[in-house]
Amino acid sequence: MIKGIPDKSEWPKTADGTTDWEALFDNKEKGLIAFVLGNETPVQLKQQTDAIIRAIFNRKRDQALLDKLTAFLNKLIPNDAAQERFPSLQERVIELLEKIKNNRIDRARAFSEKKGKSKKSKENTNRRANPVIGFFRRRSDALGIAISLLKIKPKKSQKNKNKGLKDLASSIAATAATNEDAFFQQDAYVDDSDGGNTEWEDDDSLTMKEGSYAQVIYEEDEIKEDERLESWDDY
Repeated sequence: MIKGIPDKSEWPKTADGTTDWEALFDNKEKGLIAFVLGNETPVQLKQQTDAIIRAIFNRKRDQALLDKLTAFLNKLIPNDAAQERFPSLQERVIELLEKIKNNRIDRARAFSEKKGKSKKSKENTNRRANPVIGFFRRRSDALGIAISLLKIKPKKSQKNKNKGLKDLASSIAATAATNEDAFFQQDAYVDDSDGGNTEWEDDDSLTMKEGSYAQVIYEEDEIKEDERLESWDDY
């Protein structure tokens, strides 16, 4: 007997709302392994197993793995498989499902640990002093110093010295006026994936001008798009 696989929205969940992989596979009445144990012929076993793996690996990025599993299943249970082989074939299929279950449990655990580290990292980042505020404070101080120096009345005997002070004041004012450009060259926007405010992060390898966006930086370098762990639905 072949049973239909429930939609993912109906799969058992843990207390935190994630897929309960052990219950999904091991439930004695509604588990995926129980479905396989209910088969009676090699044909039923093959069709049931095919339905199970297609329900689990149903994302576009799973296609390569699904192709390998399908090829393995076709080799394990050929269309003309003899009935006397059924018990051994059933055991092999159960072994395969156990491996898939354990892999999903391990990946879910790794995902949970990754999310925990990411949350902690963001909390530490939010505790940093705001560099934007610091920048404008420094710029204001620099302009104040420059203006004060320019207001100094020169004495005749110190004409040359005051010329040097004016040159210094002009230099400070010019630096303050252009420092914004340098500031944006040393800092880059980084992505805040939980939807919160965008944070600032120093990164000498990137440059940014006001009004433009730099490349988004993630904790892991050069992660391919199809390898990024975005939600529990990935498991």
